[in-house]
Amino acid sequence: MNGLELDDIIHGQEEEFSCLKNCYHFSIAQGRKFAIIKGPCGIGKTVLANRFSEYVTATGGFFLSGKFDQLQQAAPFTAITHAFNEFCSEIIADGESHHATSVASSIRLALGKDARYLIEVIPNLSLILGGTDSIDTNSNCVDAEKRLHYLLCLLVDTISSSLESPVTLFLDDLQWADRSSIALIRYLFTSHSSRFFFLGSYRDNEVGQNHPISSMIQDVRNFGVNVEIVEMSLMDEVTANEAVSNLLCLSPRLTQSLSEIVYHKTKGNPLFFFRLLKSLNNEGLLRYSLSNRKWEWDEERIKSMKIPNDLADFFAHAIINLSSEVRNALCTLSCFGASAATSVVNVLEAELELDLYNPLELSVKEGFLSKVDGHFQFYHDRIQEAAYDLMTPDERRFFHSQYGNSLCCHIISNDLDDSMIFVAVDQINRAGTSVIWDAGQGTLMAKMNHRAGRKAMVMSNFPSALNFIEYGISFLWSDHWRTNYDLSLALFDDAANCAYAVRDYIKTNLLSEQVFANARTFEDCLNCHYVTTCALFDASLIDEAIEKAVWVLSKLGVRLDLSVEVSRSDNILLVEKIGSIISDLSDDYLLGYPEMTDPLKIMAMKFLTRLLLSIAMSRPLLFPRVCAEAAALSLAEGMTPMSAITFGYVGGILGTAGNIQESYRMARLAKKLLGRFDSRDVAGEVIIVTTQIITYTKPLQATIEFHHEGRDLAMKSGDTRMASLNMFGYTACLFWSGQQMDLVISKFKELLCFMERHHN
Repeated sequence: MNGLELDDIIHGQEEEFSCLKNCYHFSIAQGRKFAIIKGPCGIGKTVLANRFSEYVTATGGFFLSGKFDQLQQAAPFTAITHAFNEFCSEIIADGESHHATSVASSIRLALGKDARYLIEVIPNLSLILGGTDSIDTNSNCVDAEKRLHYLLCLLVDTISSSLESPVTLFLDDLQWADRSSIALIRYLFTSHSSRFFFLGSYRDNEVGQNHPISSMIQDVRNFGVNVEIVEMSLMDEVTANEAVSNLLCLSPRLTQSLSEIVYHKTKGNPLFFFRLLKSLNNEGLLRYSLSNRKWEWDEERIKSMKIPNDLADFFAHAIINLSSEVRNALCTLSCFGASAATSVVNVLEAELELDLYNPLELSVKEGFLSKVDGHFQFYHDRIQEAAYDLMTPDERRFFHSQYGNSLCCHIISNDLDDSMIFVAVDQINRAGTSVIWDAGQGTLMAKMNHRAGRKAMVMSNFPSALNFIEYGISFLWSDHWRTNYDLSLALFDDAANCAYAVRDYIKTNLLSEQVFANARTFEDCLNCHYVTTCALFDASLIDEAIEKAVWVLSKLGVRLDLSVEVSRSDNILLVEKIGSIISDLSDDYLLGYPEMTDPLKIMAMKFLTRLLLSIAMSRPLLFPRVCAEAAALSLAEGMTPMSAITFGYVGGILGTAGNIQESYRMARLAKKLLGRFDSRDVAGEVIIVTTQIITYTKPLQATIEFHHEGRDLAMKSGDTRMASLNMFGYTACLFWSGQQMDLVISKFKELLCFMERHHN
């Protein structure tokens, strides 16, 4: 026995551990109580969480864990991805066990085709479910981020119910969580997931009142969620001596002198305390005597040692004393954050002819790193920070640029492999535009950022996508609209889409103005015209939005003069005309009608259907005219996913005019068109409209569950507004069909809570 083994030493923490257990049991039994561990760096937050994980798994639960990283904030959902990927790997490792089979079948049933959106964030989920269809980043979805939130909650519910075991999700270092991850955590907090427990941790000295984590905790508390803050404190002298006594297998009386010296030099910080003991052991000042068969130490020399004042200086000093090869390898690794995949290390070795792998293996033996699941990982964040701080800002920029370029070259030569795209592009962006010397290199970096941004869009992480794409724009040369028109248009188009997705309407307009000023054709402006129109609607600038939509439609050949006064008698004549045209067309004819292929006509349908609901609320007398235009366009040019909602509204108009038979027929046609195109983006709206029509001919009780389906389909498109309307329809049907008032009141409260959560 020559060396001290210091991995996850338990030092006190009994009160904190007991608190976590109580929170856990309350949460899985009664729900809605989560815990956050806070404390300074090195205090033992992760050690406590690891101890708690052993308790959870020993009592039959599942423990999922992930860690945020200061230098990996650009990559979407890193901690959440890691946590659920590891869980999927564990399930696959079970092979044909009951657990694996049960989880796979339950997830397929709950998520269906929508599992593909989660697979983009949790790739290992495909190992359970098999292959899925690819995703088009331009697929119609009301709010991809909210869709992802809903699907992940559905996944958690499915896992816990199919395994009949509670699920705990632990996310470490929340102070470095990206915006999208915080939004997802907030949704998990406020959802009604059964048998789910969330545990987080953060450095309290890096989280102030205005930090997103503090805001999120206060926000969820306002929704009645009980968040227990478990505050870690420094070790006291008694606890420190007990820890040394247990470590050296000596009585506390004998270790008192050693523990006092080390305690006062480290001020009771557990990580500092035990790493100093390890350092003393390495330097021979604390050693095991084979002759005396016990640990001994040189008390006077330890007292006289000059010890750095804090952890960062301590680790920096330790790294400086390493060989240059090991020190340089640690500095290289620190450029990638708390960990880096061995595949990244291998690429750097090959591209730059560096010797990295062997020095990093030596670092593992020295206790600076661990090697887990194909990753070299710093033993603690402070070691990574100390290695990174050894480099000057100019050196960091140089190395980030060098590593980023090497990884980009690897990605380009292996075109189908995007697994390193976020890592590569983040390195380039950290280097910045100052290292770009010519337009060709700038164009390549813009393309790589666009590629990363598009991948982030597919993952429903629009803040990260916008960040990548804006970096891409910054790498373009000043005359880029002339020399790189297609790339410029694609970057600004996608940036406008992302800005709209994150509800930054000012930035949406600014980016769109660049397109309007530089686009070569009106068609190239259409996407930006659409998102700016939607932004106006969302900002409740209804008149401006309608005016802009009508102007764009006129450019697309659809004339809508909404300034002309319309009387009820005019609308009656229009309704009769619509009814006459449709009554001559059979259901089979309409369902088999060709699909619309002209992109300009498809865009016109998008504008028309975006107008419908706003016109219905703000200018109801004009609603039939807009609806008639959309129906006429479908019959003239072909069916689109938007045709489903168009014919649903046609049915509503006919029903209001008293033509119940044709109204019911249109409702059935709309739902069948929904199935033909799998139109998730309008599904919630179609169901709320058609269900109202169906009540003309069927008992109210028979339509109640349609609204439940509508709510589910709306949420799978992130359409919280239509989900709310379907929940309201469900509650109203319960009331008018004579259900128990306790149930009606309960559902109404659930609706109000849902609307408040989603700001509807």
